[in-house]
Amino acid sequence: MEDRPETIEELHLDHFVTEEGDLIPPTDRNAVDHIWPTQSIPYVISPEISSRTPDIQRATMMISSKTCLTFHQRTSEIDYLHFQDSLGCASYVGCIGGDQPVFIGSVCGAEKNFVKRPGNTLNVSYDTDSIMHYGSQYFSSNGEPTIISNHRSKNMGQRVKLTSKDIKRIRLLYGCDS
Repeated sequence: MEDRPETIEELHLDHFVTEEGDLIPPTDRNAVDHIWPTQSIPYVISPEISSRTPDIQRATMMISSKTCLTFHQRTSEIDYLHFQDSLGCASYVGCIGGDQPVFIGSVCGAEKNFVKRPGNTLNVSYDTDSIMHYGSQYFSSNGEPTIISNHRSKNMGQRVKLTSKDIKRIRLLYGCDS
C-alpha cells in the first residue's frame, strides 16, 4: 500500500470537516435506520473535483459489481449524493435525503475517529480487513501504531476492495438476495 494520505498532514490541520472527521453521524454511525429508498443511487460531482471523477466512478463500480446497488448521474431526483471539495473526507451515514454532501479532500480523518460506537452489524462479525477500517498506523505522528488488532490481520486498513463481509452487509441491508 502506498503512503497513507490519511496521516501526518491532517494531524496538523486546525479545521476538521466534521465532529468525527470522516462521518457526519445523525446520532450514530449505523446506516441500518437510514438506507436509501431505492437501489439506484443518483449522484452529482462538483466541477471543482471533476478530475476525481474516475476515482469516484471506480469506487461506485466496486459496490455495484458485488451488490444490487447501482449509481447513476442525477437527472431530476430529489435525493442524491453530491461529491464536493473539502479540507478532509466525510459523509453522512446512509441516506439523509435531499442534496447529500460527500466531502472529498486530499487528506482524511483524525484521532477522534477511533471511538468505539455500538451499532447493528446485521449479525456479521467484526472485520478488520474492511475497506472502511483504518490501518494500524493511520494518523500516527510518530510512526507507532494508532490501532492494534486483537487478532492477526494482514490487510487492516486496505483501500483496494470490498471484503466478503463488506459485501454481505450491503446485500443484507438492501435486500439484494430477496
